Amino acid sequence: MTGFTSKRQAALDKLVEIQEELGMYDDQKPPMTKDEALKLALELLELHLAHHEHGCVYLDPAVTAIKEALAQPEQEPVGKFAKFTDGIWREVTDGSAGVPLYTTPPAAQRKPLTDMEISLIDWESLVTKKDCVRVIEAAHGIKENT
Repeated sequence: MTGFTSKRQAALDKLVEIQEELGMYDDQKPPMTKDEALKLALELLELHLAHHEHGCVYLDPAVTAIKEALAQPEQEPVGKFAKFTDGIWREVTDGSAGVPLYTTPPAAQRKPLTDMEISLIDWESLVTKKDCVRVIEAAHGIKENT
């Protein structure tokens, strides 16, 4: 077995192991949660990136985003509510079925643009300083209040 073939087989074996662990072929298991899907994607991306000596400009940002998403604390509901026969929503405290109510999460912290994001900006098309500001705002997800 060549070095490439053995690495390929090891990667395939790892993929099968992950799939079996997550029960991807077991119809009796509930569907994957968001975090389980992110963990699977992260593990597969990292497995793929192990073959790139200096990383990959296209996949590294995805790995970073997945790690940041997984680091976010799971939001807990502030209560469980149900609509009663009189049409009014009330908190359910006795374990009955109800809809969980969540508070609004805090606004995401903005981070500086990465070198990759900066390199993707078409600087030649920008004429004024205002154009530059608008492009940077858009890159940060800042939208005009209309």
